[in-house]
Amino acid sequence: MTDSPPAAPAPGDGMQTVQMSIEKIYVKDLSLENPGAPQSFALRESPQVEVGLRTRAEQVEPDVYECVLTITVTARVADKTAFMLNGDLVEFGPTDKMFTNPDKKETEDYVTGKFG
Repeated sequence: MTDSPPAAPAPGDGMQTVQMSIEKIYVKDLSLENPGAPQSFALRESPQVEVGLRTRAEQVEPDVYECVLTITVTARVADKTAFMLNGDLVEFGPTDKMFTNPDKKETEDYVTGKFG
């Protein structure tokens, strides 16, 4: 007995094949900010990193869709946290304050699970 993948459906067996291709890939907006630089480079502690992914698809014409992937990264070092959204720095400050009483609505929405 061999471990081989299942055979592809034969034509006329009632199964339809759907074909999809990625025509173009581009970066619309890309940004990197390090609000603690250059002091953050001297830290010996490794950061704790959380990555959030969101996707959105929109039909732009028949059989053509634009798919958007939004990546949100939160990094914590020691007692400081920087929260970035869509490439922009939203908030930077003490970790305990940011997770219990953030200054910005976007940070509160992320921390409380309303998105991300």
